[in-house]
Amino acid sequence: MLRLSAWSNAWIEYRLACRGGRPSIRLKPATPDRHVHGFGSYEPVSWPLRRFYAVYGDEGRFVFQAGREHWDLTDGPIEVRFHGIGGGTKSEVSLRRGPDLLHNARLSHPGRGIWPRIDPTYDFIDAETDHFFLMLRNKLHDDEWRQRIVDMARKAER
Repeated sequence: MLRLSAWSNAWIEYRLACRGGRPSIRLKPATPDRHVHGFGSYEPVSWPLRRFYAVYGDEGRFVFQAGREHWDLTDGPIEVRFHGIGGGTKSEVSLRRGPDLLHNARLSHPGRGIWPRIDPTYDFIDAETDHFFLMLRNKLHDDEWRQRIVDMARKAER
């Protein structure tokens, strides 16, 4: 059983029975010392449809999951392109390993474009919390960060 912390939600977690599996949603247990395998998020691919995305460690490997598809990204250079379009109401994301395009999607999230306009304190930390792929764009290329996820998963497997 893989336990994933929900990105931008401190109250829930996702559980996967296997790599590439469909997640179940649970309230996060009250015990703070429990380890997780990684992070997951439902992202709006076409309103109201949502796709589950996750990054996690499993059996010593670093895995990226989009829906039921998954890729082992432990080795090699990874590039995530993420940019907003339509005034922040949509975004495009692509994931590449070298010249190979592994995944790309256009996300539709009309509500997320509002907060930067009405909240004067909205900053990059808020944006990274709102956008799972903005966080991945900033972290996924970092081998050390990917290794920390794998190490965190090893603790969860004990």
